[in-house]
Amino acid sequence: MLALLLNLPVVAQAIELDWFGLPPHAVVDAPEYKAIIVPTAVTESATGMSPPLVGLLSQYRGLFYLNVYRDENYRERAYKFGPIPLMTTEEFRYCTKNQDGLVMSPSATHIELAPGIAMNELKFECGRNGWETRRYLLVDSRQPGTPLLAIGRFSNDQHLVFQALQATLPQVSDAWLKALESARPAMLYHVPETLFSFSVADQPYVAEDGAKRLRELHRQLSKDKDKGPGLKNVEELFINTDFRLVGADQKDFAGLLNDIAFWRSATKPDKVTTNLFKEVVRRDPQRIPVYLNMADLYWSRYEKFPEYTTSLAPALEYYRIYCGLRLARNMSIPQRVLERLSITQGDPKICKAQWPLLQAVDAQDETRVRSLLDTGIPADTQGEDGRSALLHALDKPNFAIARLLLEHGAKTQGINGSEPVVMQALNKDRRESKDPEKARRLQFLLEAGAAIDETNVDGETVLMQHATVMDSDLFTWLLKYPQNLDLRDKKQGESALYRTIESGAYPAAVLLVKSGVQLNAGYREGRCNSNEEVLEPALLRLARASGLSGVDPVVYQQQTLELFTLMLEKGADPRAGHQCKGDNLEVTRFWLKQRKRDDMLQVLQRYFPEEAGATPSA
Repeated sequence: MLALLLNLPVVAQAIELDWFGLPPHAVVDAPEYKAIIVPTAVTESATGMSPPLVGLLSQYRGLFYLNVYRDENYRERAYKFGPIPLMTTEEFRYCTKNQDGLVMSPSATHIELAPGIAMNELKFECGRNGWETRRYLLVDSRQPGTPLLAIGRFSNDQHLVFQALQATLPQVSDAWLKALESARPAMLYHVPETLFSFSVADQPYVAEDGAKRLRELHRQLSKDKDKGPGLKNVEELFINTDFRLVGADQKDFAGLLNDIAFWRSATKPDKVTTNLFKEVVRRDPQRIPVYLNMADLYWSRYEKFPEYTTSLAPALEYYRIYCGLRLARNMSIPQRVLERLSITQGDPKICKAQWPLLQAVDAQDETRVRSLLDTGIPADTQGEDGRSALLHALDKPNFAIARLLLEHGAKTQGINGSEPVVMQALNKDRRESKDPEKARRLQFLLEAGAAIDETNVDGETVLMQHATVMDSDLFTWLLKYPQNLDLRDKKQGESALYRTIESGAYPAAVLLVKSGVQLNAGYREGRCNSNEEVLEPALLRLARASGLSGVDPVVYQQQTLELFTLMLEKGADPRAGHQCKGDNLEVTRFWLKQRKRDDMLQVLQRYFPEEAGATPSA
């Protein structure tokens, strides 16, 4: 039957959906993710309280949960219901066969049926989008305490059937039907226009006994040489069965889940496998082999993408825990574990968990942070997200803890996930204010010695990322700091100068030229038949440019002429680079004539006079 996973005192209700999108900081339980905003319908008369509650549907694959919160930031959770049977296994498979995940509208349509009774329409994108892809979540909160839930779906276009998710009295079902009938006008456009009927199923929803089924599957898998079919059956089971709840009252299920995760890791070392291993740890934190299994799983991902820290950090943490547990039992440590931890023998100072430091930082517990640092936990510890303790401290931000970490050796450089610390800090600052003078996290790091031009895994700097018209104020502010202006990204070889020209941020390009940026570097523009690269200088990229949409043509002409002239004054050579035929000077003249830029041609003529009778080519 439906499980009430979290039961805290109700303090509120009555909220209307007046915005779209999903709350950025909502509390949901991993590995669930936010899916749909669901306005709840607990009435003030039922609770005796005036603050409203808000609802959010969270999802993990085919599992859905209704989270109800006390606050409009979706942080203080009052209730959690689930799993809610919105889809059968077959329906989930159908809806995801041509896409990676289930696509849903981010906000439910809220319909008040009667005082204390509301219905929320949920829409799935499943290729064909008829009434069969809609669900109706009924919330009955007329009485104090736990609200009653029911799920409605069309059995056909003429019949909407609701099934209670808990045992209900006949008079409750009658009240639901009466409320539905009386609210037909409010349902217009949310139900078929044709005449249809309502009904409430005689029996409430009862979930399958997942524990019994999983035990049977495990027993068969233990015998099978080819475990593929059996693992597929387990995957089918877990689409609608919560692996965090199955067999929770049976101690041996931690071992069963560990076996299944281990078998699965051989062919599918994905997040589903990782989540199974994590559940084993939650149930039995002293089970030593699971830490090695998890560490090896993350390490295999790290070897495929060594530039990212999101797999390396958890791999090292689980190796440390595994090593520590083995040492505590006087057991040997596998050689690969020692090598990956960069030690020659088991060391209690190294072989211990480091993530408690991150937990203390996240909890803003400065005393605890100091204590853990004093025990020898490195200040530059990185968490499961690949981000360092310093970046975690800057989330809020808590500069006192950040300074404490720096005092103990935390680094202001290095990749965290896929980006350097300065880049992530600026991104957080920009979400608070677009005024660069208020970029308090970034300024803190720069004062601590961070390099503003540290690149991400793609070779981009902060300056490159903001080389656009929209970020002109920030770009100007960033140029105040010493940096290498000629760095180029790894994918296309683009520099900050190239990006300003391509995006039409010509005043920003002028600032770069005045700052001494390299002007004669070549930028890739295809290949010749001989397979040689065509390389064009920035001056030619500017000559190719056409007018910008939404920009005054007079302003555009003035800005490009100013930049073109300045580049030539500072030593730009239009002959730099390589063309398949002719040279870049000829191509530059060709494009200036194509764009009818006589003003720029006159400037070019002063520095590179055109020979009489020359014929331009492109």
